[in-house]
Amino acid sequence: FTIQPDITAHQPISNLATSQVTNNSVLLSWSAPSDTGPSGQAASYEMRRSTSTITSANWTSDTVIANPPAPASPGTNQTQAVSGLTPGTTYYFALRSTDTANNQSAVSNVATATTANQGNLSVSMKFQGIGTAVANKTAKVTVKQGATTMYTFASAALTASGDTYTASLGNINGGTYDVYLKGPVP
Repeated sequence: FTIQPDITAHQPISNLATSQVTNNSVLLSWSAPSDTGPSGQAASYEMRRSTSTITSANWTSDTVIANPPAPASPGTNQTQAVSGLTPGTTYYFALRSTDTANNQSAVSNVATATTANQGNLSVSMKFQGIGTAVANKTAKVTVKQGATTMYTFASAALTASGDTYTASLGNINGGTYDVYLKGPVP
């Protein structure tokens, strides 16, 4: 009676997807693969990201995503948060799994996400009846999309020029917003 060694890697993951994309992070999700080995599940994952598409030919030159989760039972949904990304950039993600006999799967499908663009929002305002804006004023500024408050600046510094106040609000994702000002400014 001869025991044949496990020389077969399992099928590559085919449902890698992205969600919950912010200006500097993304959530990856996939189903844990099955293996022909004794445990029926993969032993480890290797995950990569790049700003160009990922293939088996360029796999080793892509950035490693540290600390992937341990593989779960076959078919279990798994996730990995990836942070430290650059705003306004398209990223490509892929992974490979290894079984208990060190057989490595082919590269998974490639999932993509574009991080939100982020920058400063400059808001200029004039108040009726004010001929000259006074320097060193602050105000509470709320930035909304519809009824949803997206950002709140409790004490935004206002610059004064002529009859106009301007607030420069940092770290705002690209989009269309309604801006609300509260407080005695003039």
